[in-house]
Amino acid sequence: MPMKNIGHAALAAGAVFYTAPAADANAGRPDGIATVLGIQVLNRTASSGTISISWLDASNANADNPLTFNLTIPAFTSINILDAFKLPLEPGDALRAQASANNVFAITGAVSED
Repeated sequence: MPMKNIGHAALAAGAVFYTAPAADANAGRPDGIATVLGIQVLNRTASSGTISISWLDASNANADNPLTFNLTIPAFTSINILDAFKLPLEPGDALRAQASANNVFAITGAVSED
């Protein structure tokens, strides 16, 4: 069960910050399921800002499934998005973030790629 760290800066235009890989028995991912163990968002500026984070479902034409929508995060504050919740992703599913402005938020997380 390989573990992977996620690190990304959220952009105002929106961007995918993680995509679940295809199944690969040789790489220790026989099922191709990636489980998101946590996502933390840090506002690294002196002003509050908003962020939206979505799960894109590859098996449903990349349907957008919001995890947060225009969530306001105060200045110099971090928030756990998936606190006590694990999100399984199938191969090709992705996580996307869109921020109120560039260079406001840093996203970190952990994924178990089974």
